[in-house]
Amino acid sequence: MNAIRIRRTIDSETLTIPELRGLIGREVEIIVLDEAPRFVTLETEATFLGLAPPPPTPEERAANMAALREMAKTDPKMAAFLEAVESQDYDVEAVIRARGLQAEAWDASR
Repeated sequence: MNAIRIRRTIDSETLTIPELRGLIGREVEIIVLDEAPRFVTLETEATFLGLAPPPPTPEERAANMAALREMAKTDPKMAAFLEAVESQDYDVEAVIRARGLQAEAWDASR
């Protein structure tokens, strides 16, 4: 099967399409697609938020925090991040200072 793409504006019921001359006498399938732009709302705020996984259970949250604390033992950046999260201190300068202190302590322990 060969496909030919022809873009035309249809201005009458009778079409003259020179590109199809070589196909005269052959059996073909003609498909006409309207390429007018269509605006389709694919998603709403409700469907978007509905895709979120359910919040973790208290047990899952505790297990996740334990795993993160374990990672923080060897990663000063993770330690600083956890400290900021647990203290709910999202001050960027405070996080940077905490990172510096944690990195110094980590370097000293090596």
